[in-house]
Amino acid sequence: MGLSTIVLILSLVCFVAAAVGWKWRKTDLIAVGLALFVLASLIGQVHIG
Repeated sequence: MGLSTIVLILSLVCFVAAAVGWKWRKTDLIAVGLALFVLASLIGQVHIG
């Protein structure tokens, strides 16, 4: 399991938590999930070597 997969799973957890209505302080979980999703796609496109 690569780093991009782990970040993608974290983004899906944030989306599900936001859909359920769970809040963590004043953090917008939809924005966090979207940022993690974009980060996972960028990590997946990086080719080392």
